[in-house]
Amino acid sequence: MEQITSFFAANGNLVKEINSPGSYPLSSDSGTSYFRVYKTTLSIDTSLYSQLESQKVWFLYPIGYNESIAPIFDKYNIHSEADELIDYFAHWIVYLSIVLAFLAILASIYLFLELR
Repeated sequence: MEQITSFFAANGNLVKEINSPGSYPLSSDSGTSYFRVYKTTLSIDTSLYSQLESQKVWFLYPIGYNESIAPIFDKYNIHSEADELIDYFAHWIVYLSIVLAFLAILASIYLFLELR
């Protein structure tokens, strides 16, 4: 980690320096340097482009994913009315579970306060 930080400090341009707050809200003390934001350009090997395009995942969900590499497993198409009914019912179950989870939190708070 220190090597990456020293690389950016040596090769990058300092964009902004974020200071810690001073000791008092209205004091003129700007505080000490807390963060430094650098901007630079890195040259990478062209053979890494395919790996970079395929590795965009956020909470197990692909973001900006190139579907020519492989299809997304949960991106489905509905073909018949029976499929549409099943999809509607599945979404209703998910929404119901979210509401029940919220109500369970409220019920536990109520029971905690009632037994006190």
